[in-house]
Amino acid sequence: GLVVAALQALRQQGLPLPLVVSTGKTEDLRRPAYFAEFEASLRAAGLGNAYRVLGVIDRQDMLVLLAHSVLVLNPSRFEGWSTSVEEAKALGKPVWVSDIAVHREQTAELLALGHVDFFGADDVQALSTLLARAPTLGQPDAYPPLPQPALYKGFERQFMALLRSFAISQEVASP
Repeated sequence: GLVVAALQALRQQGLPLPLVVSTGKTEDLRRPAYFAEFEASLRAAGLGNAYRVLGVIDRQDMLVLLAHSVLVLNPSRFEGWSTSVEEAKALGKPVWVSDIAVHREQTAELLALGHVDFFGADDVQALSTLLARAPTLGQPDAYPPLPQPALYKGFERQFMALLRSFAISQEVASP
């Protein structure tokens, strides 16, 4: 895949390799041998220490992992609406996403803040250039801080309205 090829490009340039961690299902009924082939490609490329696949993990564990991550990488070719991007936004993490229409729509507010980078879904060079920056991202000022209130004011209003309507409906329903 794209991420493996980008890591290989970094290795060929003698650059340090960031740790990439994936979660999620490791089986696909459409192509049952895919994951075994993927693991074999990691071993053949000598990238077992740079790319770790955890499989399906508990949501709490995933949130802890995300909270301690430097960024979220989403190299999808197709998305409906990416939950991982929304989770990254909620935790103030920068995102690197493939340049597809839904990612552009989903990260519009992050673009204005400088918290998103795009790469072509087949562009090994663009992704390897981004990955070369990854070791420095844990440093202060790698990305400007997110102005949390500006990003979530709309959500806050909607959530408070929902709570108010629930409270009112409970008052009406009580004897």
